[in-house]
Amino acid sequence: GFILEFHFSANEYFSNSVLTKEYLMKCAPEKNDPFSFEGPEIYSSTGCTIDWKKGKNVTVKTIKKNQKHKSRGHMRTVTKTVQNDSFFNFFSPPV
Repeated sequence: GFILEFHFSANEYFSNSVLTKEYLMKCAPEKNDPFSFEGPEIYSSTGCTIDWKKGKNVTVKTIKKNQKHKSRGHMRTVTKTVQNDSFFNFFSPPV
């Protein structure tokens, strides 16, 4: 396999100086089915953990919605955290 390394200067978002993603590969035919081999194939990848500084994680965002209670009519604000599109999602597996 191989490892991609992304080097960063000190910044206000995370404390890592290097972010990595490792890829594992299958590079040989399987013994029970050698003719199915079409060349090297990536079968797994793992990204590193990003050490985000407080409140600086750009892969999530907090949204606030006003909700009206169905029967009573009261308004309330609901806050939830959702996934945000970002280059840094590259280091996390799909959910």
